[in-house]
Amino acid sequence: MEQVPLTPVDVDFVNPDTGFVLGEDGWLARTEDGGASWHVIHQFGEPVGGIDFVSASVGWATTRDVIWSTTDSGASWTRVQTPFPPGFVDLVGEGVAWATDDRFRLYHTTDGGKRWEPKTNPCTSLENPAAWSASFIGSNDGWFICGSDEGMGGETKVLLRTADAARTWERIAAVERDGDEVPGGLPAGGYVGDLFFLDPKTGWFGTTRYGEVWHTQDGGKSWQKVNQGPSGVRAFIELDFITAELGWGLLFVQGDGGWRLARTRDGGVTWETVNVTVGAPPAPGSS
Repeated sequence: MEQVPLTPVDVDFVNPDTGFVLGEDGWLARTEDGGASWHVIHQFGEPVGGIDFVSASVGWATTRDVIWSTTDSGASWTRVQTPFPPGFVDLVGEGVAWATDDRFRLYHTTDGGKRWEPKTNPCTSLENPAAWSASFIGSNDGWFICGSDEGMGGETKVLLRTADAARTWERIAAVERDGDEVPGGLPAGGYVGDLFFLDPKTGWFGTTRYGEVWHTQDGGKSWQKVNQGPSGVRAFIELDFITAELGWGLLFVQGDGGWRLARTRDGGVTWETVNVTVGAPPAPGSS
């Protein structure tokens, strides 16, 4: 069977061997050997947004204004009812998820989407909010990194944390766009990329400044740059860690102008690109 390249728009691994990649054309591919080989398991018949799996079987996906759920490893999908057009979705347990709408309002469900409780997105309270990313690790703990006051090459960044299911938010780190970067602080340069927390202490976020990746080991109070990104990399748009060492990301490479899947085995210090090639896909909307 002829193999064709897949351009990734999202990646999610549930263990070192099993992972999923969503392609820009709606193909959903799965690996069971740590990314050495991939096979298409489904094709969504409409524009795709993202995927999030909590096990090898259970996951959610977003397409245009719709959340879908699977309990059979992506072979079939059922629509999740939402009273809002979904944007960001973070599935943190079976039936437990966080989501935002197209106006960045935050919602939380604990019953698989039957009921959605409105919550406070702390980024919307900032002056001139421009970009943000969020990461949750359960029903109570979550982080938002918010960008605002964009300027040439950078923006003001604020990191906030909740430990009470978004009832309250605590500002734990911040830097002004034109301010001085301090040791252990957030970077002023670059724009907000993806934020990912593995546990209450360990997290990473990427910026658009030459593919930088920053790392925290104290819940976000202090940060250290762990890499400058591979040569030619412009930005990380997705980060997904399985352990403190093994992680995956999507990066934009200048020159060939494409998104690439990348893997790190040392906590984000070094990255290697991984080609995603698949056989002929099934018909749209089929598995």
